[in-house]
Amino acid sequence: NPYEDAMAEVQQRYEDIAAKQQQANALAVKQGVQRLENQKYGINQAYDDSARQAYIANMQGKKNLPQQLAVNGATGGATETANLGLQTSYENNLTNINTNRANALNDIDNAILELKNNGDLTAAQQALNTSQQALSAYQNMLSNKINYDAISGTNVDYSKIYKGESFEQNITNNNII
Repeated sequence: NPYEDAMAEVQQRYEDIAAKQQQANALAVKQGVQRLENQKYGINQAYDDSARQAYIANMQGKKNLPQQLAVNGATGGATETANLGLQTSYENNLTNINTNRANALNDIDNAILELKNNGDLTAAQQALNTSQQALSAYQNMLSNKINYDAISGTNVDYSKIYKGESFEQNITNNNII
């Protein structure tokens, strides 16, 4: 029967289209994820540089502190307080640098998750659209088959087809293809 062959061909074409859409979508998501992952190296490098600069500034401050205190005539407890203030400042700077690094990396991880979720949504929408197109093609083919059967004298009860049976049940129960 020519309609059986045509129906099988139409089904295979829609399956091929769906597979290619899924592959293209998966590749786009993979490329986007890789692009975002590559940004992490630059972020880590920039924050490592900032931490190094904070350390250098701290060490220079410690080196210059005794001279600055001597010029101001500070000794004893004032020296300890100044050293403690310098160390606290350095640790606060380092904490801020690490917090900003963690936030930047978290932003990238969130962007990756969003990209993957959008990719999943796009894939689902594409699959739905392709399924709707396949259903429309199936309905057109079925209409043509009904006309063919009427001309050729074949009698099939097509009333069951639209009563909620699955596609596979329709095909099996009604010997459509």
